[in-house]
Amino acid sequence: MVLDRLRDLLDSSDDDRELYRCVNCGDEFERAFRECPACGGPYVAPVDGDSRNA
Repeated sequence: MVLDRLRDLLDSSDDDRELYRCVNCGDEFERAFRECPACGGPYVAPVDGDSRNA
């Protein structure tokens, strides 16, 4: 249910969060962006191989 998902998001520890990396500059973030806040690149993608993104 939606409430269960919301509760999971609010209760999750830092280890449960996904990791995203800018494809241009390599800076990492805890959420996806359309444009990298660091360099202005076109998008930030999930980090492949990161256990939090499995």
